[in-house]
Amino acid sequence: IRRPPRSTLSSSSAASDVYKRQTKIRKLIMEQEKLNNGIMNGKRGIVMGVANDRSIAWGIAEAVAKQGAEIAFTYQGDALEKRVRPLAEKVGSNIIIPCDVSSDEAIEETFKLLKEKWDTIDFIVHAIAYSDKEELKGEYVDTTRENFYKTMDISVYSFTAIAQRAAKMMPNGGSMITLTYYGAEKVMPHYNVMGAVSYTHLRAHETLRYLVCRLLLEKKKGGGGGGGGGG
Repeated sequence: IRRPPRSTLSSSSAASDVYKRQTKIRKLIMEQEKLNNGIMNGKRGIVMGVANDRSIAWGIAEAVAKQGAEIAFTYQGDALEKRVRPLAEKVGSNIIIPCDVSSDEAIEETFKLLKEKWDTIDFIVHAIAYSDKEELKGEYVDTTRENFYKTMDISVYSFTAIAQRAAKMMPNGGSMITLTYYGAEKVMPHYNVMGAVSYTHLRAHETLRYLVCRLLLEKKKGGGGGGGGGG
C-alpha cells in the first residue's frame, strides 16, 4: 500500500485543525450569546446618528434591542426622519425626536421631550459626524475656517453638549459612547477635515476622563449629575 504524499497529509491535517478551531469558536460564540441573552433588559437609551440600515449606529441599536433595551432615536431634517422612523419601528420604538446638535436650544428641547417619555436613561450612543461634502472632494489644505469650525462643532463638541443634558437623566450612572474611524490613524483619500475630526475623537478618552471625573464628583456630593462614560 502506497502512502499519500507528505504534502497531502500535511494539507489534510491543516484543514482538520482549521475545522476544529472554527468549531470551537462557533461553540464559544453560542455559549456567549446564551450568557448575554437579555443583558440589556430594563435598560433605556438614546441613539443619535442613525442615517440608514448600514449605519454603525443602527447596528448598535439593533444589537442592544435584541438584548432587551428600549431605545429612543433622534434625527435632523425631514430626509433623515424618513429613514430613521421605519428602522425605529423595527425595534419597537415609537420615540423619534428631532435634534439639531449645533444648537443648544434644540438639544435642550430634545431632552425635554425625552424626559416626558422617560424619567431616566442608562446610555447614550453618539454617532454623529458632519462636514460640507464639497470640501471633501479637494485637498485638506483647502479647508475653510467656517467648515472646520462647523465640522468640529457638530462632530466633536456635540458629544459634550449632549453629555451635559444626558447626565441629568442618569441618577444611577450610565454609559456614554461615541465613535471614531480609521481615518484618525491613517490618511484616507478625500477624508480631509474629517480625518482631523476622527483624530480628535480618537483622543476623546481625554474628554471622557474629564466628564467622568466631574460627573462622579457631583454624584458623590449628591448633586444629581451621575453618569459614567465609555467610548
